Amino acid sequence: MLRKTMARKIIASIISTILSTIFLLFLLSIGEDDVIAVSVVIALIVFVVTLFYGVPISILIHHLTKKFQETRRRLISLIYHLLFGFAFVLIISLIVYFDHLENLTHYWNETHFYFVAAIVASFFLWLTEVIICKLAGKKH
Repeated sequence: MLRKTMARKIIASIISTILSTIFLLFLLSIGEDDVIAVSVVIALIVFVVTLFYGVPISILIHHLTKKFQETRRRLISLIYHLLFGFAFVLIISLIVYFDHLENLTHYWNETHFYFVAAIVASFFLWLTEVIICKLAGKKH
């Protein structure tokens, strides 16, 4: 059971990485010369974080929401995915940009893209998992 869940979540992380990268590149509106290099960097970062942080968190969320009915489970799962994505960036950014906290505007200017990226990646991971489960005829 755990192997099937893990495999499903790893597949979801690969698909969500692709979707997240495309969406984030659209948000960045980068010129044609930089698209390939930036997309590779974004994809690598999103994939590594999603695989090593998002998948274990997603498995935890799966176990935390087992007892809920399907609609409520999906909603709570979405909220947890978004909160854990936000929390990851918050913790890392507080460590990396701690000296910028005296000026919150400067802190936000330095970190807002990471927060958006985390929310986008978290959403696409959740959405991909829901779609995979629906296609497999399983409960999310």
